[in-house]
Amino acid sequence: MLEQLTIRDLVLLKNSGLLPAEGLTVISGETGGGKSLVVSALRLLQGARGKADLVRKGAQAATIDGVFRLAEGERSRMVRELYEECLGTEPEEDRILVTRVLDARGRSKARVDGRPVTLRDLQRFGALLLEIHGQGQNRSLIRPEVQTELLDAYAGSSGEREDFAMELADARALA
Repeated sequence: MLEQLTIRDLVLLKNSGLLPAEGLTVISGETGGGKSLVVSALRLLQGARGKADLVRKGAQAATIDGVFRLAEGERSRMVRELYEECLGTEPEEDRILVTRVLDARGRSKARVDGRPVTLRDLQRFGALLLEIHGQGQNRSLIRPEVQTELLDAYAGSSGEREDFAMELADARALA
């Protein structure tokens, strides 16, 4: 879950932050209220390509920081595995800081917990950590397997789900 978003020097935003509440977060508001800038920042954290014109005029670079809390469940397990694969260690305190810096020349850097990662690895993290939905876009929440994963994570029964899946696979192999 995204716990904190900090945006510095992105287009019109000099220094802005967001502390989403627990659960579903909906960003809505008037036209011109800055919703698209927040979405652009989130997309940069997901590994989207950035352009120099996203850096606020007069600034050296735009910086986006996202603090994510890991929980139980399949996605969090996958994030932990990816973290270990990319950084060679486990995340501390089940929190991950993802940082994206885009300089005024259009070059970017990505870091996870202060350590550099490739744009490809950032995209892999972003696919697991963030899901952005707009009007009319496909939504993964309508997929039964995602609903089951979220429900099991909420109930704290992800381990039982994995055990059942292994037992079922063994039973099918015997048939």
